[in-house]
Amino acid sequence: MTRVQSVVSRSLGAGAWITMFVALGGVISQLRCANVTCRVNSECGPRAACVENQCVSTCREDRDCTRAGEVCDPNGRCVRAGPDAGTDAPTDTAGMDTPRADTPPSDAPGTDTPLPIDMVVPPDNVPPIDTPPPPDVPVAGTGAYLDGCRADSDCASRMCAMRSARFCTRMCSTAADCANGQRCAAGRCELDDIGRTGCDLGTGAPCLEFCYGTPTAAHCTHACASGSDCAAGYACSNVGGRRICVDIERPCTAAADCPSGLGFCGAGMVGCTALCATASDCPHRLVGLPAYTCEVRSGQTVCIPPADVMGSAAIGATCAATGINLCRSGACDDGTMPPSCNQRCTVQGGCAVGYGCYPLADAGNVLLVCTATGSAWLGETCGRARDCVTGLCSTDRYCTRLCSDGLCPTGMTCMATGVTSTDGTPIRLCRRP
Repeated sequence: MTRVQSVVSRSLGAGAWITMFVALGGVISQLRCANVTCRVNSECGPRAACVENQCVSTCREDRDCTRAGEVCDPNGRCVRAGPDAGTDAPTDTAGMDTPRADTPPSDAPGTDTPLPIDMVVPPDNVPPIDTPPPPDVPVAGTGAYLDGCRADSDCASRMCAMRSARFCTRMCSTAADCANGQRCAAGRCELDDIGRTGCDLGTGAPCLEFCYGTPTAAHCTHACASGSDCAAGYACSNVGGRRICVDIERPCTAAADCPSGLGFCGAGMVGCTALCATASDCPHRLVGLPAYTCEVRSGQTVCIPPADVMGSAAIGATCAATGINLCRSGACDDGTMPPSCNQRCTVQGGCAVGYGCYPLADAGNVLLVCTATGSAWLGETCGRARDCVTGLCSTDRYCTRLCSDGLCPTGMTCMATGVTSTDGTPIRLCRRP
């Protein structure tokens, strides 16, 4: 009936469907009430059974059965389809013998209550299974802050910094909790990444704090209060209501070459610049050289390099040891090979990524300047200053650092050198006893 109803309901209107359903129901009622005198099923013919001396047929074909899964058996009854479907089944009615099944004895096979599925009874002589011990908890290493490391497990803090160099780091709240030349990022001390290029202006990755610039000139940076908080050659500029360090001591052929989008660009020009509020926002120069000024140009208040600046070559660029100095900083270091442009730094750091602050002896004076660096960490063997991440190689051929903050790795002590830089800062270095 379900199949007939579904077909009719698609092809007829509601009234016609009801009429058809009633007619089919009458045919089935007539089959159920056929009166034939009988004593056993065989006297009723095919698809019928003898019930109370009357031949009764519920169905003639399987499709006459109304319940899903039923078929019409040889006695005209709708039964569940199965292995015995369509065969005579005993009924407890008058006129036919009722077979009696013997009750099996209690010890007959197959009468035991089966065990629950997936239940296994172990033999009595099997010892209990030992409970496995909990997984080992990593034991903290002995590495102190600034000690070299290969993994977190080497450090007492369980934190091995691996962004630029591998050293044991520690938790922090501000940069003041970290060694000079480091920043507090995500609650731990990391080497300052100011000046790292190739960062994503949309997400800021992979910078510790900010990615700033134009699509062709972007770099990692951080917040500042004045130019003294920035790396050499960087100005502290107001960007969207936030003051950050901006690289300006670099050449440009067009303003898009400058992170700030502002510059004195083209042949014979001095390169990039940035917005400023006072001269203290502009890069600090070597002691004895004229300072930057903060002036209005084309409606913008920007950092203006002094008259002694003759070119736009950036820090690290090759320069002439004699003749015209084309370094934007105005300082050419002839102690490197080849000579290269450099700029002032401080014992607190003050150099961009790839440079370290180096005490340079010059005509009886000690100048703190940015010098190119390598990858060797504190205590590792070095042959020259630029082998080390800090740009400092001791006379005993191991990497060291300026330690005005008093911090040294295990096995070293912060010692005075008896030398003072031209800005009045005593020079102290981490040394082995």
